[in-house]
Amino acid sequence: TAGKEIRIGTLIFTIGNLSNQIVVQGIAVYALTAPTIATSSRTTRPITGGSGRYRGVTGWCVSTHLKDGSWRHVFHLLKS
Repeated sequence: TAGKEIRIGTLIFTIGNLSNQIVVQGIAVYALTAPTIATSSRTTRPITGGSGRYRGVTGWCVSTHLKDGSWRHVFHLLKS
């Protein structure tokens, strides 16, 4: 789409302490001039791994860029 591009992202979430991490990797559509996905939009990316309490997890993460500029990340965890 004109004015848009696909970017690759790697997100690492630490939950509780540094040993408990969830790794999310994937692509999302961005406006060419924007540093993040548009406000009030969301994207789904795969969970590619974890450590500590989250070792061996897979699944997906839905990230929503809220109107106030903050973010919501909802993890759908599957234990392999």
